[in-house]
Amino acid sequence: MFKRHLLVPAVVFVGTVCFFPLSCTQKRAEEKSPVTVSVISVGSSSSCSGDVYVGQVCASRSAVVTAPYGGTLVSSSVSQGDRVKASQELAKVESSGVQSSYEMACATLRQAEDGYQRLSKVYGSGSVADVKMVEMQTNLEKARAAEASARKAVEDCTLKAPFSGVVGEIYAEEGEQLMVSAPVVKIVDVNSLQIKIPVPEGEISSLNIGRKAYMSVPAVNLTDVPLRLVRKGVVASSLAHTYECVLEPLSFVPSLMSGMVCKVTFEDKDARSRTVVPASVVRTDMQGRYVWTVDEDDIVHKVFVKVDGFSGDGVVISEGLSDGDRVIVDGVSRVSTGMKVKTVEKQFADVGWVILRRLFHQRNHQIQEDSLLCCSSSCSPWHIWSCADKQG
Repeated sequence: MFKRHLLVPAVVFVGTVCFFPLSCTQKRAEEKSPVTVSVISVGSSSSCSGDVYVGQVCASRSAVVTAPYGGTLVSSSVSQGDRVKASQELAKVESSGVQSSYEMACATLRQAEDGYQRLSKVYGSGSVADVKMVEMQTNLEKARAAEASARKAVEDCTLKAPFSGVVGEIYAEEGEQLMVSAPVVKIVDVNSLQIKIPVPEGEISSLNIGRKAYMSVPAVNLTDVPLRLVRKGVVASSLAHTYECVLEPLSFVPSLMSGMVCKVTFEDKDARSRTVVPASVVRTDMQGRYVWTVDEDDIVHKVFVKVDGFSGDGVVISEGLSDGDRVIVDGVSRVSTGMKVKTVEKQFADVGWVILRRLFHQRNHQIQEDSLLCCSSSCSPWHIWSCADKQG
């Protein structure tokens, strides 16, 4: 029994001695390999303090050429993407009813002209009453008007371009049977493009006609294209509660095409220098909003900040940060106050939140901004969207 009691302390002592070197080895390993995080250097920004909207490039003028009468599309002389001039022939519709009406009108006109000529010869000798001559003249004028109307109907069966532009869409092919007013070709004027943006009802009052803005189009690598607001919507969408506003480029942009998605940033008349950080780096706890920063010795600090709204590039910070502070954008879940880390510099580019914010307005969601600010910078836009749907 005495040996058994001695054996238990011995085992505990040996286990402690074996575990102590192992734990020391692990601590030394952690000290040798600090956590790697991505940081950005914050600074003041005044050029991107205006409102930002997601819009679409549209043709300022477009027209759908339709079949004026029912019939068969016997010819189509254009294809999608072809440039056409005003009054150029696009297609031809053959209508048996229109052709028959024209032939009947021509026959009636010939009969009226022949009767008028015969009666005129007799009318000179006084053998025909004036009433009969007036009746014949009236019939001739009616026949001429009917023939002109029937001829115009035949001419309308040849579809022509209403203005110079590009063939945007082809709705019917040769041999198809068309109904009255069936669409055949769409013509788009690409020489004068417009940008349409949906503006929430709470922000429409801040936009005035003539206000300047800048556009960026990722599809063709266009940035800072100057725009001007030319029209404000007066009727809101019943679903999204947004007003459609139209802007025009100040100069012709050759690479711009109808249908492209763009980002429009309005100039802020009261623009001032402010500290801006990506929205994804701002965290929230019981004490308020904060960010993780790294000092000159690569030591992590928890800094509480005051958010003063949103700008074109992220969140405006009014208190807590200064120019040159390094804020952690990736790896925040692995750091704590006082930890030494390895930093990797990263460029400040995080406009995804701004785009999603405008889309939320369009869907008429009332999103809590605090919940969206808790998404990390590594989250995809679809993850942020799902988080918003849960809150909405």
